[in-house]
Amino acid sequence: MIDRSGLRRLVMPVVFVFFIALIVRLPASAVLSWALPDNVATRGISGTIWNGTIDVVNVNGVSIGPVSWRWRAGALASGRLGAVVETGLPGGYFDGYVSVGSDVIVLEDVRALANLESLTQRSSIGAASGTARVSATRLRIESLWPSDIEGEVRLTNLRYAATGNTALGGYRLRFDGTASDDPAFPLSGVLESDGSAPFTVNGTLALGPERTYSLNATVAAGADAPSDITNALQFLPAEASGQRQLRFEGAL
Repeated sequence: MIDRSGLRRLVMPVVFVFFIALIVRLPASAVLSWALPDNVATRGISGTIWNGTIDVVNVNGVSIGPVSWRWRAGALASGRLGAVVETGLPGGYFDGYVSVGSDVIVLEDVRALANLESLTQRSSIGAASGTARVSATRLRIESLWPSDIEGEVRLTNLRYAATGNTALGGYRLRFDGTASDDPAFPLSGVLESDGSAPFTVNGTLALGPERTYSLNATVAAGADAPSDITNALQFLPAEASGQRQLRFEGAL
């Protein structure tokens, strides 16, 4: 005769297997219909919550897709949900591993390309055009703000409405994954122009934990820089070398 403890040892594995099988087979459409916020609309959901696709996702008027995901069960051991995600972006794509925990999002092995015009037309920083390319080994986001970065962002063919849509060329911002010595801005990346800009830029962009940022760079007009660029730089403080100082801080 089996006692209660023995019966429990027999039943629990069966219940666990049944529970896992139920989760694996849950239709993605049934789960996402109540899990997604009101500002996210979807079309063409197929597959399961474990392995599925969405034809189109619209977030605040910006459409992306198709989106596909493949969950990694191993992430559950650390109390997180993790999946390999692939999706189309306006004028590009996103491919990387995304894991989600309590108020923390971690992205690894990310490769992304996007059209800036589609991404910035509704943003608070103003409309821009050009292409953004992201390559990141690791990006940790806490409370929707970066807390750890190892990777780089490249901007090419940049134009910015606030500067009269003058061709601004290309730039690279690189974070090496090490913390800076300034506790107010622990994340510091190297910012530099790539040679196609009408001026040279060399400096740093630092990020603080309270959604703060600090830009500290030197700027010098190129030999073929338009007169409006050269004239605008005259308002920046000059260094002994003749380069101009570009420094400002703020919060988003």
